[in-house]
Amino acid sequence: MFSGLIPNQISQLSSLVSLDLSFVGFSNLRFDAQGFEMLAGNLTKLRNLVLDYVDMSDVAVTSFLSFTSSLQHLSLPNCQLHGEFPTQLFQLPNLKHIDLSGNGNLTGYLPNTNWSGALEVLDLSGCGFRGSIPSSFGDLTQIISIDLSGNWLQGQIPDVFGNLNTLTSLRFSSCNLSGQIPITLFNLTELTLLDFSHNHLEGSLPTWLFTSLSSLLDLDLSYNKPYGPIDQFQMPRSIQIV
Repeated sequence: MFSGLIPNQISQLSSLVSLDLSFVGFSNLRFDAQGFEMLAGNLTKLRNLVLDYVDMSDVAVTSFLSFTSSLQHLSLPNCQLHGEFPTQLFQLPNLKHIDLSGNGNLTGYLPNTNWSGALEVLDLSGCGFRGSIPSSFGDLTQIISIDLSGNWLQGQIPDVFGNLNTLTSLRFSSCNLSGQIPITLFNLTELTLLDFSHNHLEGSLPTWLFTSLSSLLDLDLSYNKPYGPIDQFQMPRSIQIV
């Protein structure tokens, strides 16, 4: 239940590797622009930064450019961030986890090249990222979970996910996407959740879907164009379908 402005002196902890000031729900903690800029610039050994629900409305997102290659875990959901998020952050070589969800005024673009090869969790849901889904997603060979729901994306889902063998959860709900779901997605045997609801997708699903996706538990294709009579599929187990 700490409250108030996080003091600038926290940036003097030059050997700090992990900082967690997160709170579930409304937080009374806040960073000002100067304090966070000092933190990002001085804590060069920082690996884990978790600030869920901390008020960062005064922070310039350009401050994130000061983070070093040591950063592995960045969690900033519902922090009232705004402005265009620097693409370079997605390219930090050791970054494994990035969560910017719930920052509705945070904009930006997904990188076309040079994602962090270590990335395992990407959650940008409820933000304002724009543009198309880049083919560079196919380079994320360690990725486990992707959530881009509720962004201002456009175009089709690229056929680049077929070799992401560690992927278990893929959410593209409410992204204004069109076209068909790439057939190679159905090769992902570890996939347990697939949510493409509230888009403009069309086409039909292959009849062998449920036997191919052996781990699938949740499939949401609601509010798209017709996909064909799912009730005709032979389902070998219990799957939640919408």
